[in-house]
Amino acid sequence: MNQKTALHIIGAGLLALSMVSCSVGGASSPQSLPYFGPKDAVELPDGSVDTLYHTVPMFALTDQYGGEFSHRDLLGRIRIADCFFTHCPTICPAIASQLSRINEEIKANGWSPEVVIISHTVDPQRDKPARLQAYAERLGVTSDEWVFLTGKRGDLYEHIEQGHFLTALPSDTAEGGFYHSDQVVLIDRGGHIRGVYDGTDTPEMDDLLVDLQWLIENNPRP
Repeated sequence: MNQKTALHIIGAGLLALSMVSCSVGGASSPQSLPYFGPKDAVELPDGSVDTLYHTVPMFALTDQYGGEFSHRDLLGRIRIADCFFTHCPTICPAIASQLSRINEEIKANGWSPEVVIISHTVDPQRDKPARLQAYAERLGVTSDEWVFLTGKRGDLYEHIEQGHFLTALPSDTAEGGFYHSDQVVLIDRGGHIRGVYDGTDTPEMDDLLVDLQWLIENNPRP
């Protein structure tokens, strides 16, 4: 088994676990949210043990306006992340519709700009900034409340797969030429993954809204 195949299997297992965890309790407010991804136990000087949870790594990519967008733009912010491509004929329109609904709720509740949606293209060869901007405008996005990212394919795929445990790869058999996850990831202010949801499913995206409100109220700025 090569490293890429192993990564996809690990990522799929983490996402399957997270969807089970996040669905418990339906749309009721959670008492707490889990952490997803690998974790390490670290012994402190006083002999106690602390847990270090997976953190989405530092990155620098290009947004729909042609400017650099990096981890520095996300300091102290909660983010909702997914992957897509602009000419996707299958799941992307459904996910975009759900995220548009989420975006309207974020604005209506006054959660901008502390919450940002980030969509990563899996087809950077086609999805240059101008194309991403036109796509964003078709969704009614005219500011940086929802960021669409492109860049070098290697950088994008590493960030998607190793940072978010989502899958992205070219495919000769998939419609549109790419296979990618349909999950949407909720990330707290410290860069920790706290929830994963089926981006095509309305009840799961309703759960995301409930969990997002919990994070806003219980996850203070670092």
